[in-house]
Amino acid sequence: MIPKFRAYFNKYKRMIYNIGVVNENSILVDFNGDGDCEYMFITNDISLMQSTGLKDKNGNEIYEGDILKTRSRGFVEVRHEDGNTVATYKSGANTRTTLVLSSFLDKYQISIIGNIYEDKELLDEV
Repeated sequence: MIPKFRAYFNKYKRMIYNIGVVNENSILVDFNGDGDCEYMFITNDISLMQSTGLKDKNGNEIYEGDILKTRSRGFVEVRHEDGNTVATYKSGANTRTTLVLSSFLDKYQISIIGNIYEDKELLDEV
């Protein structure tokens, strides 16, 4: 499976999907979603996020950096840690719990409600 990426352009404050990665500072962008990359950006002002290959309860693809919502666990941050994609959530007043994302999805119904770049205020709950 070819990895899928998205990138957040810090300068323009815009998330771009349908990109190919040349290296960590160069990306090819397919703005039309037709498989043809129209533009190449060489920049260090982007934040890359890889798809987890998993989907939320609505069928939306989950990427690193997404913020998820569960009914019983509140807000959950998706991130990469020690070679795994994990879900981190607040499980007590001063406690954070981290689970491998695929096991978390087996236990809880989740939906994507934002990401760490465009919805930072939600992280106050994580």
